[in-house]
Amino acid sequence: MNITVKIIGGAKVPAGLKLDRDGSVSVSVEDGATVADVLLQLGLAETLVTMVDSRPVPRLDRADHPLVDGDEITIFPPLKGG
Repeated sequence: MNITVKIIGGAKVPAGLKLDRDGSVSVSVEDGATVADVLLQLGLAETLVTMVDSRPVPRLDRADHPLVDGDEITIFPPLKGG
């Protein structure tokens, strides 16, 4: 199945990962893949914030959050303030 991963907000992109102009990449994954599987496959840090189709997926839920064909994962660094 195919999903889209969009990386925004200055998140560090692993060497060799080629993004489109809008900061996204299309990824083929096996049926039943989870958000955690995609992060591991792409070599992205676990500290990043993740959303699937505009809904937050907390870090502890990533391994249990299955993806379906056409999902879009948005990834960005944690927000800091003060």
